[in-house]
Amino acid sequence: MNESDYDARLMVASLTAPRFKGRSALLDLAKRGNVMALDALEMTPRQRELAVRKGAFPANIVLALNLGVFQEMTAIRHARKVLVETGRDALAVRPEGNVLRRATLIAFRRAFKSAGFRTATHSHQEDIKFVSPGSASVGSESGSIWASEAGLSKSYTGYRVATSKHVWRVSPEILKVPAARRWDGKHLWLTPNLRVRQGRGTALVVESVR
Repeated sequence: MNESDYDARLMVASLTAPRFKGRSALLDLAKRGNVMALDALEMTPRQRELAVRKGAFPANIVLALNLGVFQEMTAIRHARKVLVETGRDALAVRPEGNVLRRATLIAFRRAFKSAGFRTATHSHQEDIKFVSPGSASVGSESGSIWASEAGLSKSYTGYRVATSKHVWRVSPEILKVPAARRWDGKHLWLTPNLRVRQGRGTALVVESVR
């Protein structure tokens, strides 16, 4: 690529790339002639995340992006490294310091955030528990309470409001599911064979897949 082509790409990227975390840092790198920074500026958010997962970017680009996926991958790799060094099954025990627990919950929360399951507007409880392999599941409950119990103003006196509760039991088996598939647009996969989808209202439906 000659200098004029690079300058033209840089100008277009600086004008058209939408705002995102790390945009300014990438732009500074690109202005100093970093081609990979310019490539990253031209990508969609999804393309940038996949590139990070595949290790396509050097450390300075990854640090500039400051993506949550990088922290997730670092925690998971560390968990696996600790378990390999101790000669134990990565999904059988928790290492000292709960490294595996932390990696598991990071992976779950990223998928959970993408899922956006429905909850009651005024009174919802989310309970996330770390469990051993083979125990993953989710339970959902719904009901109603007086508006005053939900802390609503006096204008709601005499009214009842809907309640919901989701209880997640998340095991290290979620790490067996490729990160890009933990939320597939309809299902949140807790294990390679157990998935959760939105049911009626705030209910969640658990499905076992062979």
